[in-house]
Amino acid sequence: MAFKKGHKKIPGSGMKKGTVTKSTKATLEIRDMIKQALDGVGGVDYLMLQARSTPQSFMSLISKTIPAEIKGDIDKKVTIEIIKSF
Repeated sequence: MAFKKGHKKIPGSGMKKGTVTKSTKATLEIRDMIKQALDGVGGVDYLMLQARSTPQSFMSLISKTIPAEIKGDIDKKVTIEIIKSF
């Protein structure tokens, strides 16, 4: 039954906690395919080659993997560790 404005929500109705939606499932499947494709062309070695040959595109890829917004408690200490691997 669809929710109607002015009516109370019935406790326990709706999706169960942890249920994977169709869009989430599709996203996970696409990510898995991308990982398989990356593994097929050399994985880390391929990414290192791309970083050296087209650093601007590689940095664009990296920027897409970093969260756009970081949430946290201002009153707590934050430690950032940068590991240079190449």
